[in-house]
Amino acid sequence: MSWFRSYLTERGHKVSIDGSISNIRTINAAVPQGSVLGPLLFLVYINDVIHDIDSHIFLFADDTSIFQTGARKRCVIDNLLNEFKWPTIDERRKLQKILTIGKIIIKRFPNYLLQDLPTFYANSRTVRKNTFATPPTKKDYYSKSFVPASVELWNQLPIDIRCINSFKALKKQTQK
Repeated sequence: MSWFRSYLTERGHKVSIDGSISNIRTINAAVPQGSVLGPLLFLVYINDVIHDIDSHIFLFADDTSIFQTGARKRCVIDNLLNEFKWPTIDERRKLQKILTIGKIIIKRFPNYLLQDLPTFYANSRTVRKNTFATPPTKKDYYSKSFVPASVELWNQLPIDIRCINSFKALKKQTQK
């Protein structure tokens, strides 16, 4: 067993392009390419996937096709995303709105974009610290447009996330 473990661990790869060679990077997954055991190990690795997925699945050599049928395309997509425990389309949209507002605040977007947003209480000592004034909306469909919806999502974030001043840290905190 230790021989087998050593065969699959502590492996690395490097890339050579036009005489330039990259640093060696560690490989944490996958089956060694071009080996005699490679095809067998790949089959052992992939064949149990049909037991963990409720969707229709077809396996052929190293190709996998997963599909679902349904009356509405959006429902089918959301079902597949849920099955793989990936964010749904709505969750991805909300995250992108929050990250876009964060980029504007952190100054990773041009300043003129900040002009289109409502008043931002950045230095306030009140409960409203790092929040936006909620823009007035007369129509329901406008409240779902980018600015009001994004402002509402931003204002709902915990204060410690709203006060982050690094985009990388904001992205990490909001993707949990």
